[in-house]
Parts: sequence; C-alpha cells; structure tokens
Amino acid sequence: MNRLLNAWLIGSKRSLSQWKLLTSVVLGVILACTIISSSFIYLDSLEEIALNLALDDVPDQEHDLILQTKAGPVSQSQYDLLNSTASKQLSSHIGNLEQDRFSAIKSPTFFLTELGFESAAEEKVKVGARMITLPAFSKVKDRAYFVSLPSLNENIKILSGSSEIPEYYPFFDEKNLYLGALISNTSAELFSLKVGDQMIAFPTWSDKYESIVVEISGIFERKPSGENIWYLEETVLGASTASALRTAPFYIPQQTFLNDLGSAFEKLEGTYIWYMDINPDAISANKTTEIRQRLQTLKINLTPVLPSYSQKTKLQKILEEYDRRLFYSKLPMFVLMMLITFICLYYISALASMSISQRYAEIALIRSRGATQWQTLVVFALEAITIGAAGIILGPLIGAGAVSLLGLIEPLSSLQPNGGLLKVHIDLNTYRMSAIGGVLGIISLLI
Repeated sequence: MNRLLNAWLIGSKRSLSQWKLLTSVVLGVILACTIISSSFIYLDSLEEIALNLALDDVPDQEHDLILQTKAGPVSQSQYDLLNSTASKQLSSHIGNLEQDRFSAIKSPTFFLTELGFESAAEEKVKVGARMITLPAFSKVKDRAYFVSLPSLNENIKILSGSSEIPEYYPFFDEKNLYLGALISNTSAELFSLKVGDQMIAFPTWSDKYESIVVEISGIFERKPSGENIWYLEETVLGASTASALRTAPFYIPQQTFLNDLGSAFEKLEGTYIWYMDINPDAISANKTTEIRQRLQTLKINLTPVLPSYSQKTKLQKILEEYDRRLFYSKLPMFVLMMLITFICLYYISALASMSISQRYAEIALIRSRGATQWQTLVVFALEAITIGAAGIILGPLIGAGAVSLLGLIEPLSSLQPNGGLLKVHIDLNTYRMSAIGGVLGIISLLI
C-alpha cells in the first residue's frame, strides 16, 4: 500500500510539472463525465415536467381510484368484512399515494311515486301459491335510490329543514319501512318537493316489506368543498340510472342504511364503493411503471374476494401512455449523448498521447533507476485513475448546476408551474452514469 502511495505521489509531482497539458486532459475527462451525467439529470427533469403536464391534462378526480363491489344481504357485519378486505389491500398497494379515502353505500333502484297514489301504481302478481302486490312497471315512471355518503353535513348547505333526521325515524308497520331523508335542491325542484312531504318507494323484487315511506327532512345544496363526493355521485352513483327517467337520491345515515334498510329488505344488494384521492405529488417519473403494476396487482388480488368487483381510474392509462411516449423520446437523446461523449473521449486520447510523447525523457529516467515496465505503467495508471475519479465526483455536480439554469430560459421556464430554476435530482444512478464516463476516460488515457 505504501509503495502505491509513493508511486502516486511521484507521479503527481511529475505530472504537475506539465500542468498546462494536464489541465486540458483533466477538463476533458470532467467534461465527458459531466455530459453523460447531465444528460441523465436533464432527461430526469424533463420526465418530471412531462409527467406533470400529462396529469394536468385531465381533471384531478380522474387521477383518483374508485373501487366498487356489490353484495347482499346488507348488514353491518357484511360491510365490516368487505371494508376490512378492501382497506387491507389498499393500504398495501396504494397507501403512500393517497391523501384521502372514504367509502359510500348505494341501494339498487326503487320505483318511486307520491304517497297516496301507490294504489294506482300497484298490481297483483301470483308468486307460487300466494298473491303479492308489486308496482305496475308500466305505470311508475320515477325512480329513487338510497345512498350513504361520508361527512355529508360538512359538504352541504341546508336550504330548508334540518340536516338531522328526526329521532322517531326509522320505524316499521306491517308492510312499510318509514325513513327520514335529505334530498338535494335539484331533486326537490324536479319533483316539486318541500320539507315534510312524503314519497313512497317500491323495490323491484318481492321481500319482507313492500315499500319505504320517505319523509323529506331537509333540502340542501352542494358545497364546493365536497367535489370528490359529488364527482363520485355523478360518475358512479347516478350513472347507473336511466337518464330518461326522473330519479331522486335519498341521503340517509350509514347506520340507518346498514341496520334498518338492510334488515327490512333481506334480498337487498348493496353497492359498496371506496374512493381514494390520489396525490399527484406522490407520483414520480421513475415510479410510473411500478405504480401501474401496483394498480394491476390490486385488481388481481381483489377480483376473487369481492363479488362483482370493478376498479375505475384513468391514472393507469395516463401512465401507460406516458411511458410509451417517453421510451421513444429517450432514444434520440441517448444517441446524441453517446456521440458527444465519444468525441470528448477522442479528444482526451489525443491529449494523452501528446502528454506521453512529451514525457519520454521522464519515462527513460524512471526506467534507468531500475523501474520495470509494469511499475512504470502503474505510475501512469494511478495518474489516470486520479483524473477519472475527479471527473466522476465533479461531473454530476457541474451537470446539475448547468441543467438547473436551463429552467430560466424558454421553453422550459413556461412549462414549470412556478418558473425559476429547473428542479434537478442527483442519485446513485446519476453517479453510475458519471462512472461510465470516468471509466471510459481512464481507458482513453491508458491507450
């Protein structure tokens, strides 16, 4: 070890005697390392900009993830089981990407008519040995469904009535379930309803109870703060009803849905929905393929265990298209980077040859003092390794500084939301690329 250190010191002192030529060689190696590492840094920064633009092209809610399953009969125990299964998989595969999560429950569609007109909308149907009363399908034109949404009171403004359901609800008689519910102002206008009015909803199947009498406890309008909830209602909850029919969503508490609506209608099949608000800032360019795989794995794991499972998000398609475009964009940049690097290496090799030719007398002096050819080569190899190491260390730092300054000029300045210096990132992969330039530089010096 001491011999190598002494050889390195001797070589360094002799190299410094020709510092002008040595400076050109050192700058050439550093330049090669800088070009290779800065190309990697530049591509990484452009990838982040391109990813942000791709995500910004669609509304925020379309990045989000919606899981949906249908199961019955509806009960608290069933909900707990389904929620536990879904939450476990979501935390495992999506946990670090989400900034909020909530669940909702929706009933199937019911026939809807005004209280007092139900007899005109009924018909007797023979089922087995008995006659039962069902809605006359041709006579009932309106529809309704019951839904439980989280934090509803925080995201609505009560226009009339109260957000609190009266304490005497729910209750039962021989044929009916009686509920209090909230409706939106648009539904109130559509059906000409006011607080205290009652409607009657019939299931489309035969069950323990024949109908639900719903009293309007409050009328509300939506607040912008609940944009994710209202997006869910418009795209998933309300999308399952025919647009040509008048449909009234009745909003009831989750406990009422699970314990009272579920117990009254034993054949009721609930739609359980989980909404994940995905944080775009948690999506980085070097993780896009991994995120796509995680979404696919989530679907594979939940499909066998949740009945009628479906998964909705545009994020997977956005990332897939981004990865495809990125692959073809990298090719010309990589070719250009390699061409410039090889030009630098040729320049380094030429300078090294000039340096050696001017040091023949020095080499002869070393040999005359008893040094072997191998020992002489070691001296020059240590010199080359020292220069290469300097390039490997300094290249990424210089490259990162140069690339960050590109953010001050067009078109990159206009592509960034806040302008200013381009965001750069130096990691282990950056130094690996710089090491390639350093190793090639060392080889060029020794040829």
